[in-house]
Amino acid sequence: MKKYSLLVAGLIVLFFASCDSEDDTPVVDPQGEEKEEESTTFDAQFGVIATTDLQSGTGFVVPLEELPDGDFDIASIGNGTQVSGSRNGGESYNGNIYLGYNTLGENGIQKYSIDDDGKLVNEGFIVASSADYNTNFKIVSDTKGYYFDAGRGLLKIQTFNPETMARTGEIDLSQLSRKDENSEITQELAGARMMTSKEGKLLVDIQYNATEFGFGDSAIDEINIAIIDIASDTYEKTMTLEGVQEVSYYPTNLNDYQIDAGGTLYFNTMGNMLNGERNGKILRIRAGETEIDPDWSIDVNDYIEGDGIKWFLGGAAKIGNSIITYVKEVPFANDYSNFVEENMVLYAIDVDTKVATKVDTAPINDFNTINAPFVYEGKVWIPYSNSNGSGYYSYDGTSVNEELYLSNGIVQALFPL
Repeated sequence: MKKYSLLVAGLIVLFFASCDSEDDTPVVDPQGEEKEEESTTFDAQFGVIATTDLQSGTGFVVPLEELPDGDFDIASIGNGTQVSGSRNGGESYNGNIYLGYNTLGENGIQKYSIDDDGKLVNEGFIVASSADYNTNFKIVSDTKGYYFDAGRGLLKIQTFNPETMARTGEIDLSQLSRKDENSEITQELAGARMMTSKEGKLLVDIQYNATEFGFGDSAIDEINIAIIDIASDTYEKTMTLEGVQEVSYYPTNLNDYQIDAGGTLYFNTMGNMLNGERNGKILRIRAGETEIDPDWSIDVNDYIEGDGIKWFLGGAAKIGNSIITYVKEVPFANDYSNFVEENMVLYAIDVDTKVATKVDTAPINDFNTINAPFVYEGKVWIPYSNSNGSGYYSYDGTSVNEELYLSNGIVQALFPL
């Protein structure tokens, strides 16, 4: 009896052991053919950032396997991460997401990877030593990036390793100071607005401001862009163009400057944002050139009537022979009391004739979303917000198609992963 009991117990153990062991038997469909087992690994294709509270700037960032059909509530999705400072957007590199702020809204560079469940994993945060300015940054390779940190020096560009998320050094541009030659200059900044790469060179804007406010208060009627060799991190020269002010409006990840399919860099300038004495222009640096094209510009004054502060929202997205940009058809008042109005209209502006054609089927924008249009896979992707909602649509030069509609929040960025 004891031997029989031991035999039964042994068979039970073997049975459960076989159930728990890995089953190598191929999966077979009803026709008798082997099938590969489906992978459950999250395949991230896009990242989306949206603001759900405009007053605090709080919102969410979420990776997606595909853009959802119908209404999308970013606050209720299971793999979303809540962040502060969401209006400043974000970008991707090598399948990772990089933001110029962390979940608390502190300035710096935040890196997230994406796990097999589609959730963000904190891969490191480089703290900015000043809270006074947004963190502008540019990644140029797997192990090299640049960023602006006001606390480490207003005329210095910091370097970092995007893989390890460690600061690696700095580039001192103090030789570009003009305070000794111009008493009206109170503040000088390098890379706070523009930081981009072109043909092995890093391009950063140099601001010479009359006050420490930093917006619309240029002490000189010109723009300056420094050229730094990426291989050696050495300063080479400064590009200068008179009669324009204020390169870009916000940092890199809001798409105010982009390189077209032919290698030409297009970028937006804001003019004097305090009183409209100097309004914005779209400019370019041709492929192979190291000077701003002096013979070409698109002047916002040619498209908006009346007095006031006039902007393009965008101006860097080009497909075919057209720049695709929002134009605020009513100028801003000097006190910006009409900042958020539903009168930002999408236009296609021919780069040769400068003729602007309204894209009639595109939604109106109210400027609660401050990200500019960008080019991806031969189409311009365009954010919008208005009384009917917020989202992204695409434009291929002929037709407009809705790509994303938020049922909650205001979209601030969309980027491929």
